[in-house]
Amino acid sequence: MAIGRELDLGTGLAPQLTNLGVICFELGQLDRSAEYHRQALALHQPAGSRTDEAASLSNVGEVCLALGRLEEALGYLTQSLDLQQEIGSSYGRHETLRLLAALHPEAGSLNTLGAIHQGLAEPDLAAACHEQAVRLARRTASTAPEISALTGLASARLALGLQDAALGHAERAVSMARQVGYRLLEGQARQALAAHRETGHRPGELRGQAILRQIQDAAPST
Repeated sequence: MAIGRELDLGTGLAPQLTNLGVICFELGQLDRSAEYHRQALALHQPAGSRTDEAASLSNVGEVCLALGRLEEALGYLTQSLDLQQEIGSSYGRHETLRLLAALHPEAGSLNTLGAIHQGLAEPDLAAACHEQAVRLARRTASTAPEISALTGLASARLALGLQDAALGHAERAVSMARQVGYRLLEGQARQALAAHRETGHRPGELRGQAILRQIQDAAPST
């Protein structure tokens, strides 16, 4: 429960409730943890502390997820992410996204979620989804989803200005697709490399936007 730990646990009832919620969560007392976080949320909302409200929403969502209450967890986590976007805060967004991704355990769903965030110009969130998709695909030996995840991850890295990392992901996707004979996926990943060849520059000097267009055009729709 990273967000809870990041809150100011000084004076005031709401921070103390959050602290109790975190402790109960770590002790496996999930119902009590949820209740403490809901009480903290009820105090943050009328006080207008929107950053803390978003954190409390995510905390409740995490406990609901641990309890197996998936629909309830989705509601809290979506509210948290929406509020973070509304106030322009990056505080806790990666953690909230991680929890949302946990509701979509299949690599294909994670890739879809990553594509949505990429379309919303949220490459940091897109990258987090594709990274988790890569890990899941490797655990389950799912080659095609891993190739798609690497292509999506390359797109997100490029949008973040991490050209060298993006190139590495694209090259890995090409290599894997060629080894198993997935010619369509290989062709899609090669489009990312084509822009690199056209520039004639070292990887660190790639024209990111040109490559990004290539990868986005090639990105799987599923």
